[in-house]
Amino acid sequence: MSDSLVITPGTVRQPVMDADGRDVVISGNGCRVELSGNCRELKVIGSGHQVKAQAVAAVSLLGSNNSLVIGTLGAAKFNGADNSLTWTRAIEGKKAPTFSLNGAGNSVSMAPEAQTAKIPLESAPG
Repeated sequence: MSDSLVITPGTVRQPVMDADGRDVVISGNGCRVELSGNCRELKVIGSGHQVKAQAVAAVSLLGSNNSLVIGTLGAAKFNGADNSLTWTRAIEGKKAPTFSLNGAGNSVSMAPEAQTAKIPLESAPG
């Protein structure tokens, strides 16, 4: 995955990062990231991440207490507990995204487009 965008807590230097059609890997704990553009695959590994993305073909999540807000979504697979995903619309040509949720307390909800545009990333405690 030489063309992947890899994000860890120490690499988040700007409020919005361009996925630019690449795979994106977010690892560690507690990243607050907003991704513009299209993302082929979003891998979220760890706990306490807050991710807002414009468009993602497939999400793979391994961890707990993560919050994802995605505009356009193709599929999502969760392995972990207490993760939440809010999405607005399915990727073009699909009636709805496909979901695989393994673990306790995971939730998926669909939100109206106007609502997800206004969901901010929570600010850091302190």
